[in-house]
Amino acid sequence: MRMRYTAVVLLLIVAACSVQQELAPTPPQPAGPSTTDALPPTTLADLTTTTTDQPTTTTTLEAPKPDTSVAYEEVAHLSFPIQLTALPGSKISYIATKDGRIWLYDGVAISDEPVLDISDRVLDEGERGLLSIVLHPDGSGRLFAHYTATNGDTSEFALIDEGTADPDSERVLLRLSQPAGNHNGGMIQFGPDGTLYVALGDGGGANDQFNNGQDLGTLLGGLVSISVDGDPDPTLFNSGLRNPWRFWIDGKVIYIADVGQ
Repeated sequence: MRMRYTAVVLLLIVAACSVQQELAPTPPQPAGPSTTDALPPTTLADLTTTTTDQPTTTTTLEAPKPDTSVAYEEVAHLSFPIQLTALPGSKISYIATKDGRIWLYDGVAISDEPVLDISDRVLDEGERGLLSIVLHPDGSGRLFAHYTATNGDTSEFALIDEGTADPDSERVLLRLSQPAGNHNGGMIQFGPDGTLYVALGDGGGANDQFNNGQDLGTLLGGLVSISVDGDPDPTLFNSGLRNPWRFWIDGKVIYIADVGQ
């Protein structure tokens, strides 16, 4: 049974968003799969009216001392690192670079060679590229990636000997054509129920010119849920988004950073 979530959308107006990028010559795509079994959308009103029998508590962090400063230490030098994700219960992390390579980080140094290189199937251009990775929370060594190919792909790879992955082990879970070169997608993350959530942009162009964010017949402009251990038929979980570049699941609340107009 899929858990009930409250979605909180944080709208960010970012100048770096390439909304005026030249559009690809392809027309808008046909409507996606049916969304009749999607969970009813929740609103900020649901969040503010939720009641609980548990007493509320407030935690106040101690203010830093006046002579305290924050310092950064470079631990690796990579070309356009896009995301870091940790192996559950381990100090080992994986770092994705936008060009389509994934590196192992053991807390001290980066691996000499990528543990997975799919740069030959990733379109690294503008806002497109390898956009997000996540490891299966059960620690089984299953790596999932969301990237821009000829079409946008969300795929699973099997991690094998000492953290390496075979490019030929790819299992495509979602492939969705994009009408433009920006807002092709964003983050992927597992929910507490083991469902994979994929954030998809509205297909690009300025001001949602294809109206995908207002169309419940397409997965574009939505947060999509996928069962990775059953029928992977995607379901539109939340709609009306512009470019949900990053989101985070905290219990039953999902915080979405939505970029664009």
